[in-house]
Amino acid sequence: MKPVELMRRLAAGWAGDSLLPILLGLCATLGFAPWGWYVLTLLAPAGLLGLWAGVSARRAAWRGFLFGVAHFAFGLYWVYISIYQYGGGPLWLAWLLVLVLASYLAIFPALIGYALRRWFDREKVVVALLVLPLL
Repeated sequence: MKPVELMRRLAAGWAGDSLLPILLGLCATLGFAPWGWYVLTLLAPAGLLGLWAGVSARRAAWRGFLFGVAHFAFGLYWVYISIYQYGGGPLWLAWLLVLVLASYLAIFPALIGYALRRWFDREKVVVALLVLPLL
């Protein structure tokens, strides 16, 4: 079974629209310090590409947004530490600011997913290798 076909089967239903993009976003962060599981930083976006295959542009944007929120919120834990522990800000404000920043940054993977499904034929390898890095 091809990896894209496997991702299509896994992505059927609510798990594909919510759970899998979040898990992939969390895995993408594990490639950075202090964890250093570098291969996950490459595999998680590849999994996201698989989740984008064969869906509408709107659904691809939603999956990209969830991926981005999980990836950036998990990776921006230092903002929480800066605001709450060192800055003396309230706990709710620290979490809110991390969530707002992560949501803002998640717009970019959402736009990439939308553009890829809306204007390009994602099934072609040339598109995946040339257009995706440009986006």
